[in-house]
Amino acid sequence: MALTEEERKERDKEYRRNHYIANKEKTRLRQKEYYQRNKDEIKKRTKKWAQENKERVRQAREAYRKNNKDRLDEKHKEWVERNREHVRNYKKKWKAENKEAYNESQIRWRERCRSDILSRKREYYNANRDSLRCYFREKEKTQRDILHDTYIKHLLASNSSLSYKDIPQSLIELKKLELKLKRNLRKEEDNG
Repeated sequence: MALTEEERKERDKEYRRNHYIANKEKTRLRQKEYYQRNKDEIKKRTKKWAQENKERVRQAREAYRKNNKDRLDEKHKEWVERNREHVRNYKKKWKAENKEAYNESQIRWRERCRSDILSRKREYYNANRDSLRCYFREKEKTQRDILHDTYIKHLLASNSSLSYKDIPQSLIELKKLELKLKRNLRKEEDNG
């Protein structure tokens, strides 16, 4: 009785599968040896195939990432932990070379996470209210003592319709001179 084409293919497939199972270790060794002998040729073929089938490669990678997300995330965390200094230097270099792109990504992130950011700030402020008040009082005192630009802008804007952006640096410098003169006069009056 002659086998049909389909039956013959099925029989051959079954034979190959049984042979592979029976000779698994030999097959692996043979494959490994073949790979070592033909490494360059295999890489060329693989690269050529990937170039010709970009969409299939992209889909396969996407499916793999989707099916192995937890495992890949864990491996990535481990790699970052092992290469912390390299990652830090890479990010610093990228930020320096791509200032505009970095700033735009930060703006998009802030817009996307606005409510989370505000809620975290609110929680932090409520948890640390007293220490923050002390910190800001000290900061204001320091700015007042050294006549910091922010302090001067606050003085100029508080009694007018000006915003901080509207105040030119020359006006700030003039106000600093005025305050220094007033302070020196007050010291002279106290001493004399």
